[in-house]
Amino acid sequence: MEGGRIVRAYCYDGAGGDVPLRLGEPTEIERPLGVGHRGLEEGWENWHDSDWDDWHAAMPHEEHVMAIARHWGICPLDIPEAPPVDEGIYGFPAGAD
Repeated sequence: MEGGRIVRAYCYDGAGGDVPLRLGEPTEIERPLGVGHRGLEEGWENWHDSDWDDWHAAMPHEEHVMAIARHWGICPLDIPEAPPVDEGIYGFPAGAD
């Protein structure tokens, strides 16, 4: 986000093999990784195996996602796991029935 406006969003559904969201241009970290620049282009219904191989090679996997997150500021793998302090917090917020 920049100034409250989304400038880059990308979602690859590995289970379904789809890119349901692609907004903005790939960022400076995505370009050298070679990911985040493709969706299902027009004519995909007629793709051959080699076309699908190229497409799948351009899809991000977990290592890419973590590298991008780290570059953007925080990677979930870098967050130290805090030991549990007790049974946790449970209940309803004030004013809830």
